[in-house]
Parts: sequence; structure tokens; C-alpha cells
Amino acid sequence: ALTNTTQVLTGTGPYTVSWSTVGGAVSPTTGNNTTLTGSGTVTMTITYGSCITSITKIITVPGTNVSIVAPNSACLYDVNVFTTNPAPSNFASFSWNFGDATTSSVAPTSHAYNSPGTYIINLSVVNYQGCVATAKDTIVINPLPVSVLTISDSFICSGSTAVLTATAGMTNYTWFKDGVQFATGPSNTQTINSFGIYTVEVTNANGCKKLSNKMPLIILPLPKYKINFPNGTIACVNATLGDALTATAT
Repeated sequence: ALTNTTQVLTGTGPYTVSWSTVGGAVSPTTGNNTTLTGSGTVTMTITYGSCITSITKIITVPGTNVSIVAPNSACLYDVNVFTTNPAPSNFASFSWNFGDATTSSVAPTSHAYNSPGTYIINLSVVNYQGCVATAKDTIVINPLPVSVLTISDSFICSGSTAVLTATAGMTNYTWFKDGVQFATGPSNTQTINSFGIYTVEVTNANGCKKLSNKMPLIILPLPKYKINFPNGTIACVNATLGDALTATAT
């Protein structure tokens, strides 16, 4: 609601003066002075004996309302934009209070919250006619999800696989290898078989996202062996080798 929305109208005596309006309200309706609240067409009627005359004036009080344009909810640490309706160009000054001991004096303005919860935003504006308008709104700040990534084995042999497992219960998982996305979807597991550093970004039901810890996968080469024959590399079919075969790594 606006304050300073009245205009004082003055008649002259010793006449009898009465006031009426179409739109707005006047009080009192008689006397040399009255107060108009709101906008309207005001008629001042002056009576002196049998003589009656009247004067009509249209009075408009501009900029009677303001509202806050902002998201109803957001995620922790998100940068949110706050502006006004009507547009900020209709006002000369702004005073914001975001409900967390922070303020601003411009519009549009931006603000990020550092703790989850419900905050009441208060705004006071002054238009170019000196009228003051106030507005109030509420924003809910949702916490970030828990995002923990584990792996079945960080060291695997070439040709084997490992399984990545992210925190369960999220609506979406976006998977990265060395910072490059390679999969996304509702599953909280991924089977992998290539060397790299893996992470996952999880999204909860409120749309809030968080990137996990890093998880490396190391690929170990398969060992190579040489078989040693006791009597050289040639033997007859069904022949019995005199000594046991031996193998050595190469």
C-alpha cells in the first residue's frame, strides 16, 4: 500500500463548502479542507445563500502498487534475480531486505543464500512523485543433495570392468570422465573399463545439483610369460618330457 497518497484541497469562506468524488474517497465531505485518498474526480460545491457554484478537478495519484518478481524457490548458493512489477524504471529508489541480514538498493538485483530455509523478502520503493510503495514475498531455499561416488575396484586388469556407484535416490545422474560427459540418466551405477578420473553430478527432486568427489580408475597390463622346455622346443608325439615345464615372466 502507498503512503503520501493524499492531496489537500482548500476552499474559501464564509461560504458553505461541500465535497464529492467519483473514484477515491474524500473526508470530511464539508468544510474548507478535505483529504482525497486514492485517485478520483473531485467536485467542490460552494453555496452562498441561493447562489451555488462548483469546481471539478481530476486528481490522479500515480504509482499506487508494486510487487516483487522473483522465483518461489531456489537451490542453495544459486544466484537469484529480483526485480519489480511495474518495471524498475517507474521508481526513483529501492530498498531490499532479503531476510538474511543482506540488503540492496538497486533493481534488478541479484542475491544468493548461504543457508537453506524460508526467507521473507521486503521491498520499499519511492516513485518519481514521492509516493512510497511496499511489497513482501517469500522464497524457499532448498539444500543441495548428498553426492558421494564409490568404485568397486580402482585397479583392474586390462579387459576387466569396474562399477561406479553414486548416492541413491536422486532423479538424475550425469557422468563425467576427465571432465567430459559420457552418460546421463536415472541409474546411479555405471560400468567402466578405461583409465581416467570419474565424477558424477546428481540432481534431486527439487532440481538442485551437486558434483561428487573424484574417483580414479587404473588399468593394469596383463602379465607376459615364457614357457621353458627341458629338452628344447622339439619333442615326439606322445613323448614324455624328462623334466617339468617351467615358466618365467618376460
